[in-house]
Amino acid sequence: MKVLRKKLSAFFSNIRYTFVRKKHSLFYYYNYLFMKLGGGRMYKTIVISYSPKADDMAQKIEEKANEMLEKGYELVTMSITGTAKAILVFKK
Repeated sequence: MKVLRKKLSAFFSNIRYTFVRKKHSLFYYYNYLFMKLGGGRMYKTIVISYSPKADDMAQKIEEKANEMLEKGYELVTMSITGTAKAILVFKK
């Protein structure tokens, strides 16, 4: 735990030094941290309509996943509800 704390402390102090030395505003500093830590990702959620048969559900999910892949989205996770619908979460 101490090693991780030291690494994180060194990482953030290095970034802070870089931005203070170059006289960037605080906004740019926080924006840089946000992007560096994985922020700015765009997620999109899609609901697949009622499909009581597994084969139909799988086909609809595959079609939607391929369609979204062409648009630059990657399937992150999915969930099938008790009402025979599917919720797909994509990340850009």
